[in-house]
Amino acid sequence: MTLNAAGAVADVWMTLSVVSYPAHVRIVDHERGVRILGNETDHVNPLSATALVWDALVGAAVAAFSVFVLVAIGGPLLLSTLGVESLTVGTPGRITYLFAFTNTPEEISFGVGPGVLVIGALVGLVYALVRTYRRRTPSNGETM
Repeated sequence: MTLNAAGAVADVWMTLSVVSYPAHVRIVDHERGVRILGNETDHVNPLSATALVWDALVGAAVAAFSVFVLVAIGGPLLLSTLGVESLTVGTPGRITYLFAFTNTPEEISFGVGPGVLVIGALVGLVYALVRTYRRRTPSNGETM
């Protein structure tokens, strides 16, 4: 089952990679690997689905980690400094739950929810779209 899943992921990755080549380019599968057949003058289109997906994943991972660190470390420090005893952002048990903080003489607790991943996914998508736009837009008077 694991080998089948790995093969399927590789197939999807190769399909996303091939989309960035001109239409006349062909892929030939060999025992020792894959060959991409085309003209020597063929160039990969800078607007590829692979780049978009990869940018979205990288952006989401970095954003989710950053939000987690900011909320998990900065949140309790800031809230306790401000004298906040209790604060919940989002609804616990739902995807909108971002974090909860409690600071009483008996306990200090902090919880992070799936909202961190939602924020990460949204930031990742925006990051991917901006990167794709910047790849598409010529800079310094270049033409496409």
